[in-house]
Amino acid sequence: MALTFANLNTWAGASCATWGQPAIMVTNQFAPPGQSSGSTYYYAYLAAACFDEYFQNTQGYYVFWNSIPFGSTWTKVTGPFTVSSISGLSGFPSYASLANFITEFDWFMRPDGSVGAVVTPQYIESPGSVPIEYGCVAANFNPVAGINTNPFTTGVSSSNIIATIYDQDTQSTGPTESQGPGSCTYEPTSNQGVVFVRRLNGTPSGGVGPYQIYDLVDSGIMP
Repeated sequence: MALTFANLNTWAGASCATWGQPAIMVTNQFAPPGQSSGSTYYYAYLAAACFDEYFQNTQGYYVFWNSIPFGSTWTKVTGPFTVSSISGLSGFPSYASLANFITEFDWFMRPDGSVGAVVTPQYIESPGSVPIEYGCVAANFNPVAGINTNPFTTGVSSSNIIATIYDQDTQSTGPTESQGPGSCTYEPTSNQGVVFVRRLNGTPSGGVGPYQIYDLVDSGIMP
């Protein structure tokens, strides 16, 4: 079984320049539509972003599934989903109203078997321009929602935004988060909560070029 760009394009029915930002889950908590379910049936799920030639996620994310042990193909089960899939949810932050893409999708499973996702809203002014990111948005997510169906609203207990994590600093001097904080991830078994990237941009004195500083920050927020 080979996971290649060409295969993913075929299975998704899409024309992507490349694929990236994979999220993988193996579970027996739920099954793809039409498949056997129960404690002895395990399935692997792969979420991936469809990128254009500028490495921008213009076509959204797709979710594929495969049986365990692996079969020869992965089957599209959900997608595509884009920024419009989540920006209309109650609680979506107003500071991210300019977002025209989503990036760095990741998912997590709670102890009760329900699934959530964290994703970073992103604004890109024009193809190839530097993106501005708006921290982290957490919401419930249904990996097997169905094709051309919103996985943030279909088959979930609540379709509201659960949490937002954002700490942009626009101070007038020194390093700033002028491009916004970066992406995030969450592991329910950790007491750190959502972990996100703080990204500082600055220009030192002495004619040296601009620099960036990255830090990992534990939010303590547990969606």
